[in-house]
Amino acid sequence: MPIKIEKLNSDSILVYNYLKLMENRKIEQAKNMLSNDFRMIFPGSMKFQYLDELIYYGKKRQISVFKTFESFEEVKKISSKIIYVRGKLFGRTLNNKKFHDIRYIDKFILLNEKFVRQEVWNDYAIHNQMDNNYPVPEIDETSFKTNQIDLPINSEVLEFIYSLDLREYNLRFSTLDKKFTATLPGKKLITSKDFGKYLDKQKKSRKRMISEIHLIENNKFQVIFLNGWVSGIDYERKKYKNIRFIERIKFDNISTKIESYEIWDDLADHGFKF
Repeated sequence: MPIKIEKLNSDSILVYNYLKLMENRKIEQAKNMLSNDFRMIFPGSMKFQYLDELIYYGKKRQISVFKTFESFEEVKKISSKIIYVRGKLFGRTLNNKKFHDIRYIDKFILLNEKFVRQEVWNDYAIHNQMDNNYPVPEIDETSFKTNQIDLPINSEVLEFIYSLDLREYNLRFSTLDKKFTATLPGKKLITSKDFGKYLDKQKKSRKRMISEIHLIENNKFQVIFLNGWVSGIDYERKKYKNIRFIERIKFDNISTKIESYEIWDDLADHGFKF
């Protein structure tokens, strides 16, 4: 459901304004919102420093693309701020066909009122055949194990996170809300029963490395974001490694149940099937 922009906090409004400037190709105005060391990572692990590079990349993917906005979620840190924005993409493919309802999530890091980093994940490559697959990247950042998490995250959520990739932890269905849903790449919705089967299969064929975890909380909810890389074997038995992913987990503090799980990744951008 689209949000009301006028109710956003000032940092989220900065993100919204920047994205609208880019959408309307007001590039010089958008540049004024960036720090001198601004960096971007887009689907396919494509890294850019300059907006002209990003525009060229986009021309190889679609004729036009626009965004709807469903949520802005802010992480307050000592020296910087992190804003996650989610919604849907719509526009026209390189074959001039309309596309819509494509999930995306953007992560912005804001320092001294300037953007220093933007990372993007979306389902575009899953729904629209790409002419070129991007090369598998090398990892250039540190990672940590899930059992090293030291944030004040609810124990049920921690156990759920462990069950995502640690074989010694099984998913406890009692921690899931009755209306729990998991949204997988390609906007595939599954229930708790199918999610358990999905996890069992995934843990046999892939390994995750987590580089960052962020917690947003209030009296009602905890929202946890995890991002990193995944390696494994796809459905065609092809090996892959160092593929970016991001997950969002929502936990209800009142019912003490996990309400939803979402994941985005770059597997399709690199030509892998799942």
